[in-house]
Amino acid sequence: MIDRGKALREALEWKEAHGGARSLAREAQEFRLILEWFYAHREELVRIYPDQWIGLYQDRAVVASDLEELNGSMEKSGFPKSQALVAFLNTEGEEWTPNLLSGFFNA
Repeated sequence: MIDRGKALREALEWKEAHGGARSLAREAQEFRLILEWFYAHREELVRIYPDQWIGLYQDRAVVASDLEELNGSMEKSGFPKSQALVAFLNTEGEEWTPNLLSGFFNA
């Protein structure tokens, strides 16, 4: 059974460790804007960078042929793993859902 009090305390500690509610709301808004931009430009990105991985953060992007290379490029570029979006630009028509980079690598 879940200890609701403990879960709430952990959630509040996490929120404070990450800058509080305003900071989290700002990060969520920034991620939503990146995601909207990605979907608006996805077809063009697939045409320019077919079957490549792309990492997006704020107004910057890096492209790589595999996740290991992408991770290195994003680290060199200063992309925070907890806020960067990563996607595969699949030419086979299957749409790959973008995710936060922290879902792929240890943040």
